[in-house]
Amino acid sequence: MGMSGAIDSEIAKESESFLSGNYLEYFISHHSAYDVPPWAWLNVLAHGSVVQLEELVAKEHLSRHQVNRLLRHPERSKPTPQGWNRIRTALAQALLQTTKGDEEYLRYIQTNLLIPLEDRFCTIHPFYWPSSPWQLLQQVSKALYRSPVFNRK
Repeated sequence: MGMSGAIDSEIAKESESFLSGNYLEYFISHHSAYDVPPWAWLNVLAHGSVVQLEELVAKEHLSRHQVNRLLRHPERSKPTPQGWNRIRTALAQALLQTTKGDEEYLRYIQTNLLIPLEDRFCTIHPFYWPSSPWQLLQQVSKALYRSPVFNRK
């Protein structure tokens, strides 16, 4: 395979990881976890399946009490990969609780709220990206909880 083929193959892998909700893992496999753009932490929320969200929540082992505390006091989350991941996990758990495992409802929320939010974060200047897990949670929560899309059931 020539240089062009290798580049095309890598672009295809990156695109597939983005669209399947696995972009964060792809990014970390090519860069440092400390260099992850904040919008990449949203990727699994915007594109992942119920099963992917359940696996994420199961890996992090956050109790309902810990999730509620994180959602009420996100400023305690440090801007480290672990801090970003805890906020991502708390948001995944909130999505699972809201959708009650309904894949169709999850897709509806993703299509109407999370993908547009991720797209906005991807396309704005990095200066305007959330600089902490708390800011990411604040922006995602604001988009979700103010929307009739998220609160339809």
